Amino acid sequence: MAAIISDKIKRKFLTHIFDEATGTRIGDSDNFYYIGIGRSQQWNPAGSLDAVVNPANDEREERNYRYNAQSIKAVEAFSFVIPVDEWAANTQYSAYNDDVVGHPATPYYVKTVDNNIYVCIRTGKDSLGTVQVSTVKPDHTDATLPIEADGYVWKYLYTISVADVNSFVTSNFMPVKKMIDSAGPADAYFGQYTVQNAAVPGQIVGYRVENGGQSYDSSDTLVITGDGTGAKARLIVSSGVITAVEVGDSALVGTSGYPTIVDQMGWIQLCKCKSNNINRK
Repeated sequence: MAAIISDKIKRKFLTHIFDEATGTRIGDSDNFYYIGIGRSQQWNPAGSLDAVVNPANDEREERNYRYNAQSIKAVEAFSFVIPVDEWAANTQYSAYNDDVVGHPATPYYVKTVDNNIYVCIRTGKDSLGTVQVSTVKPDHTDATLPIEADGYVWKYLYTISVADVNSFVTSNFMPVKKMIDSAGPADAYFGQYTVQNAAVPGQIVGYRVENGGQSYDSSDTLVITGDGTGAKARLIVSSGVITAVEVGDSALVGTSGYPTIVDQMGWIQLCKCKSNNINRK
């Protein structure tokens, strides 16, 4: 019977290794971890091929590995990492979707040149509901959700500290911290601490249209029913078919000085809606 080792299980195992709450923090006097570097022999000297073989995962192989290692390095710092997706102008991004396996083909988060990390809450769309490219680099570092001139809405997550940039940022990966327990204004991750404390479970961050229907008009409005308050949505209709539903009344997206979603319709109140239906009005 096949078994699935999920990413969550892998993270749990790793967390157990370097979580100070379990008493096994890397670098403690009783917990030292090392990484072997190099190999003194070719993988396949008989065939003159320097090709890595499949590991046998037995005691002899482990012993031979120790014999052939050229040096070892003590682990001094550690972090979870995720693939890097640098924000680039004229690139299409997708809104965050929890129905995606692995790393998405179209990224929903980005790292800017400022080492700020953002997640895409809403993409810019044209009148037909077609996703447009991003042209405005997000630069806010607070809990607001400004609507950029290109129609994108980015949520600021955190800024990678200088120390973590030096230790963990590569061309392929960047560090991520799941939770900040405490931080003061002078701390490098105070921005993430502020944002995570402002987050409220149950927030409505987007809508997926499963059936666009027919005979709709752009003047039609949507009413969201449930036990929350302040939730709004706007239709994007093409030839009578609903091609997209945007969070809030975004008809003025791109207008100079357009207010943030928080100012416009009380974004935080959206979090109180637990069970919602969308009705035509």
